[in-house]
This record gives sequence, structure tokens and C-alpha cells, in this order.
Amino acid sequence: MTCQPAPLPIASPRLAQRPVHTLLDAFAAGLPWLSNAYGLVQTGQRVVNKKAERFPQLYLQDGSGKHADLRPDEKQATLSFFERNGPDSFDWDEGAEGIAGKWSHPLAMVLWANLPRIDNRGYDYSDELMADAMRVLTDTLPDAEVLTVERRPEEVFRRYGWEVAQHQLLMYPYAAARIVFIAHTPGLIDCTGPFTVQVGPTACPPDLRP
Repeated sequence: MTCQPAPLPIASPRLAQRPVHTLLDAFAAGLPWLSNAYGLVQTGQRVVNKKAERFPQLYLQDGSGKHADLRPDEKQATLSFFERNGPDSFDWDEGAEGIAGKWSHPLAMVLWANLPRIDNRGYDYSDELMADAMRVLTDTLPDAEVLTVERRPEEVFRRYGWEVAQHQLLMYPYAAARIVFIAHTPGLIDCTGPFTVQVGPTACPPDLRP
């Protein structure tokens, strides 16, 4: 893929979608070099030549049953997306009246860059890009807990089972990182307010069979 359409925004993001949407807005304003930034992905799978392939896929929130394939390629300048890195959990405030506490959302941000397409400096400046992304992440979510920053190419996309040939897209002049962090949201924000049906149900889900 070279350029996927931007997903439509979620009107009322809750739980993990809330900090992710906040970060996407911050990246758009604070990281002018980040050209393709996407939200929470799922792990897609398809069979090619009788062999299963796994890849990051993103639903575009457009009412269809189709998903975007977010694997990087050399035609892109940059790509980022978020992964769920564990179950959400709720920490109760002891002694508080009613529902009080905070949600914790284990997340990971995957960032890939084609360095000459950003700034052809002639050296590996990828750590500067990753540090810049970390700056915006921590400024935007000051209570986020950054746990690890994985820079080993073979580990960044491990959950997708990349082949050796695909690993070439993770080494200079390309670069990749996986920033693992925990975001927090107040419990009252996500536990109040009813879900309201706006359009009504459909007769059946879309047929996704090939």
C-alpha cells in the first residue's frame, strides 16, 4: 500500500480509543514529518500460496466490511498505527463515593519510516524521529507510562510473522520502532452516559467471504 484513506473519526471514543484519538490529533499538529498515522489495528490473516499471512489491518469506520492493509512498503515516507497490548483494567479509588477510579489501557505504537523520503541526510537519524514521537506522546498524555521502546527490526513486527525479505524494510535506509506504553483515562468519563441507537440495526452483517 502507498496511501490509504484516513479513517473516519469516532464521534465519542471511549476506553482505549480515547487516548488513541487524542494522540492522532496531536501527531497531526506536532509531527509534520509523519504522513500516514492510523488508529487501533487488528491482526488480519489471509492465505497466499497455501500459506497463512498475518498483517496489521484497520477498519476505516465507513460502514463497509473492508479493512486497510497497513504493511509498509518503500513507496511510503512514514507509517504509524496503534496496537492493543493487553486487556484494559480499572483501578478503583478506595473510599470514593460511587464509581471512581481510572482505566488503564496497555497500548503499543508502531512507527515505520523511509528516511530518504523524509530528509536525505545520508546517515541514520531514526532515533531522532522516535524521540520526537515520544516527545509528542508524553506531552499529550503526561500520565502515560512508557515501558519500552523496541528498536530491533526483527521484533517490531513479530506478531505478524514477517519473512526475511520483509525485514529489509526495517533496516537502513528504513527504520522501525514499537513504543509500548500504558495510557489512562478517568473512570467516570467512560462509565457514564448511555449508548443511544442513532441509525438502527441492519438485517445482517456484511459478507466478508472472498
